[in-house]
This record gives sequence, structure tokens and C-alpha cells, in this order.
Amino acid sequence: MLHSPEARDFVRIAAIGTDAGYPSLQVRVEGMAKGFSGGGETWLDGFALKEFTIALRAFERGRQGSLALESMSPGEFRLALRSLDHAGHLLVEFAISRNALVGDRPEAVPIRVSGAFELDPGTLGEVLSGFEQLAKAVAS
Repeated sequence: MLHSPEARDFVRIAAIGTDAGYPSLQVRVEGMAKGFSGGGETWLDGFALKEFTIALRAFERGRQGSLALESMSPGEFRLALRSLDHAGHLLVEFAISRNALVGDRPEAVPIRVSGAFELDPGTLGEVLSGFEQLAKAVAS
């Protein structure tokens, strides 16, 4: 889980299952920022997840630049981390979206939540460990 220093704002990603035909991972994502929250299920490409984990390892060491992870279905989930300054302060940005059918003559309407918060810098190692576990779940 990624969370702010006071732990009120967060992004949580939990593995649900894998696809035997393609290296991918179904996850439940939940996010909260400044009182706004939402969640949903989406699929992550196993190769993209592995690349993100490798980039996160380098990001942990240097704490400069940015990196992002996106769901296989465009727009369903996006997670980005970036440095705010040279002192190592980090920003987490997220977006979770899905289409819902609304009305008597169902119309697909997008429902979204997005937010951002400063990451508790002492938790970056735990964040990396969590993503390494997600990446291993794809290989299992």
C-alpha cells in the first residue's frame, strides 16, 4: 500500500487472480485522497508490471524522476510516482475509472476517482516489496 505520512490518503492494490493464457494479473485497486475515494477491479499486464517494478527499484535509490503503471484496459487505472524536489519528497497520483450502465435505456457513463498525495518517504522500500510480490504472482 502507498500512503501519505498521516496514512489518511492511500492507494491499495491487491491481487485477485491470473490469466493462464497471458502473463497478467487481475487486481482490486482502491484509492483515497482528501476524502474522495473509489475502487474497482482491473487487469495489469505482467510485462508492464515487471518493468514498473524494475523502474521502482531504481527510483527508490535515486528518488528523482517519475514512473507510471497503467491497466491493460485504457483508462481503468493509472498510478504514477514522481519526485517533487531534490530532497526526495515524492508524489503519488492515481486514477480509477469504470463504465456503469445508467437509466431505463442503459447508457454507459464513466465513473472516476482520481487524486494525489505526498508519499510517506519511509515506506518506499515497503512499496517496492509489495510490487515485487505482485510481479511474482504473475509468474506463479
